[in-house]
Amino acid sequence: MSLLEVEHCTIRFGGLTAISDLNFTVEPGIIAGLIGPNGAGKTTAFNLITGIYHPTEGAVNFQGKNVSKLKPHEINRAGIARTFQNIRLFKNMTVLQNVTVAMHRITLASPWHFLLRTNTYKKNQEEVEAEALKLLDTFNLTSFKDEDASALAYGQQRRLEIVRAMATGPQLLLLDEPAAGMNPNEKAQLKELIRRVRNEFKMTILIIEHDMNVIMDICEKIAVLDYGKKIAEGTPEQIKADPKVIKAYLGE
Repeated sequence: MSLLEVEHCTIRFGGLTAISDLNFTVEPGIIAGLIGPNGAGKTTAFNLITGIYHPTEGAVNFQGKNVSKLKPHEINRAGIARTFQNIRLFKNMTVLQNVTVAMHRITLASPWHFLLRTNTYKKNQEEVEAEALKLLDTFNLTSFKDEDASALAYGQQRRLEIVRAMATGPQLLLLDEPAAGMNPNEKAQLKELIRRVRNEFKMTILIIEHDMNVIMDICEKIAVLDYGKKIAEGTPEQIKADPKVIKAYLGE
């Protein structure tokens, strides 16, 4: 069974159809890609999957359940997390705080414990911080844990945003242009990190990315959008050779 199934999804904004009869699936444990020209509907598709938008028609199914009408925080609790095209860190909080604030799944202390700073609260905070530090170590950010997020270099901020999404404990991680603005060395490191996240954390990953070297290198399956419609789906080799994709996106 597919982990994620986007089934005949259409979304309209007034007279504009942004997504039309979109169908694609993501199987457990793979790294999948979603590509297409600017304005093709890729981020709109992410917004449908994560509850920011609700489909006018069709359904989004996750683990066999229809999540189309859920709110974003409910979808996150169900096991889907994402990053955004524009970095959305808490810039005036530390790197560690940016991660711990996302770890509500293991924050067990009640408001009463929090107010009184009880032993239960202290123990829980220690557990949360230990888990957050493990994630930061995976992304080579431990040494920056006490720095404000705004003090990080651009590539480090990108990595921190991925860590924060992972901190919610998702089964499906959506990355919206994670390599944007990175230099070739940073992109190479990012590709290895994405593979490591999939392998070590047993996480399924869906990526929007304009850098075809990144997409073709790490994805096992790719769906291609153009003007809100899927025009192709397959392996990187199949996508590279598809005439519709070449005409719409990759160039003659």
